[in-house]
Amino acid sequence: MDVADRSLYPTTPEEGRDPSVYAALRSPGILGAASVGVGLFFGRHIYTASADLGWHYALVEFIFQHGSLPESSVTRLGPMLEYPPGAHVLVAFVSWIFEVNPLRALLLVSVLTVFGFYFLVLVLFEAHNRSDFLIKSSLFIVLMMLLSGTHTLVGNEIIGNFFYVQLVGDFGFILLLLIASKITRPRTVLMYAIVAVYALAWIYPLSASKLALSVGLLQILTLSHGYSKEGIVVAITMVVLLPVILVTHPSF
Repeated sequence: MDVADRSLYPTTPEEGRDPSVYAALRSPGILGAASVGVGLFFGRHIYTASADLGWHYALVEFIFQHGSLPESSVTRLGPMLEYPPGAHVLVAFVSWIFEVNPLRALLLVSVLTVFGFYFLVLVLFEAHNRSDFLIKSSLFIVLMMLLSGTHTLVGNEIIGNFFYVQLVGDFGFILLLLIASKITRPRTVLMYAIVAVYALAWIYPLSASKLALSVGLLQILTLSHGYSKEGIVVAITMVVLLPVILVTHPSF
């Protein structure tokens, strides 16, 4: 059958491009436009009066102004000298790239991280058609409304108090765990886990600890579906190596 003949046959949804809302959410163009819109609209406001915002801003501004991390002699930064610097370096980089005030960049990154959480939830729905997506997303919105008074939803970290590092760290935990769940080769999972846990610890060691535990449990659950010598060796290596990476990390 040549190309001309193929045009006579209609393409089924399975063979063609997925028309679902879920597919639209994965479009880089739509996602980028939505991110800009969310950032511009919600990033205009400060959602906390906590002194924590001032501390985090002070560290970001120092990194932005000096292009380096503060030494222990910079006592004016107080408790921020003990913080892992990864999330603050991210804000300083965004501020430098887009020529945005460091405080505005801090608020923008915070807001985009919150909405990034909920985007990951939409991805985890794995809806493949319009009705499936609408049903699941509607139920999720109702659940969020019911829980809104409990102050336990993602985003409350930057309302009242300003737990910015925890917010970014937990977002990284969910994102990196989602990526790990898509990797099938045990050896690749091990190498990925080592790099991911070490990198995330620069943002928030507790989130890195949760990632190490979750990836380890994921590998053990994989073994329950079928044993292999490589899988067993990888699981044992994770149990031994990942805790060592955490306790020897400079930010621990």
